[in-house]
Amino acid sequence: MSDLKRLIAQGPGQGLCHEPRSRPDLTVMALTWPAGLRCLVAANFPVANALIAALALEDMEPLSILLETPRPIFSASCEKAANQAPLLAAHVYRREDFEPKAGMILAEFVRRRNSLKRLAVRCLSSHQQAELGINDHDILDANAEATYRSLEQVTTVSESLDCCRSPYHVISGPCQWSTKDLDRFYDAGFKAVDLPDRNGLTPLLWAAAAFRNSQDVVLWFLVRGARPEWDGIPDVRGMRYPNIVFYLALSYRFHRTLHSFHTGAYFASWNQVRDWVPLHLHTVSDGCTCACGTDGCLAIHLLWRCNHSRCWCLFDGLTDRMERLKYWILHWRLPGGQKELLYSEAARPELFERLGMVHTCCCNSQDTTSWEIYPRICPDPEEIAHFAGG
Repeated sequence: MSDLKRLIAQGPGQGLCHEPRSRPDLTVMALTWPAGLRCLVAANFPVANALIAALALEDMEPLSILLETPRPIFSASCEKAANQAPLLAAHVYRREDFEPKAGMILAEFVRRRNSLKRLAVRCLSSHQQAELGINDHDILDANAEATYRSLEQVTTVSESLDCCRSPYHVISGPCQWSTKDLDRFYDAGFKAVDLPDRNGLTPLLWAAAAFRNSQDVVLWFLVRGARPEWDGIPDVRGMRYPNIVFYLALSYRFHRTLHSFHTGAYFASWNQVRDWVPLHLHTVSDGCTCACGTDGCLAIHLLWRCNHSRCWCLFDGLTDRMERLKYWILHWRLPGGQKELLYSEAARPELFERLGMVHTCCCNSQDTTSWEIYPRICPDPEEIAHFAGG
């Protein structure tokens, strides 16, 4: 213990705490030593790695101690990302004994939000509280960050109360989520299900873009008021689609390619999703500067062409466009006018191909097995003007 106290006396910015990754993490090493772990946590040593490691332990005490850290482990700030523990990250283990740990982490998150609210009630005027939407009944939710910033202007705020990250933003991680995970957040008082993250992406967009996520997750957000279109979200890389129908088309493409015998059951799972998606979104263009469609690509073009995640040109041919479109239209129960428009848009690439013209923003079958972002390759404006004029 004396050696540990000497290290602590150096402070969390000295010694082993910020050394290269090859050096040991003191809080991780102390997980099975409660007394030492408490000393490190109280001295504000980093806890992110230790929190992840503690989730795999059967003993609940290390996690309980780590959650007492004064560090902003629930912060939405990019600068403090290294201090964050992935909120409820232990869902990756999917073990039966995780439920108590999930509850413990969420309880600490709620406790910090409530502490922030009590400080706001004590330090902010009634007028400021009204402007921020602070009341006696609701937890700080969408107004948490604004409340924290307002308090910084009038008093000293503990860094631990920088707990403004939405719990739904963890859905952007690589693992599958279930409605049970989301219900846990919602029942705790987090009702702002459509709050954008620091990149401007909403939880529904993340859920829809993850092909492996259950359609129940998409439905969960739609039923609770999440917007199915994102026209106002900036797209600096040209790979984001304007509404949920594009992502549902990609999801269908994914399941048809890899699970071709189960597409009927897959469509059946969409029956409720369909009721929450406005039909006019089927005729919204993504503004792509190609000639796949009259004014760029519609969602239906993603039923057969490349997409923002990978090239599938070599996995399935383009000969069954109309068959795919037929099932798509039948499922969505599109009215006659929209049906005719989509069929004409689907016939356009075939006409261009018969005339030997370049029309697509596909990657010309340059297949890749990587799941990294694969940019769309569009003809340049001069090429489009040349064959469009001809």
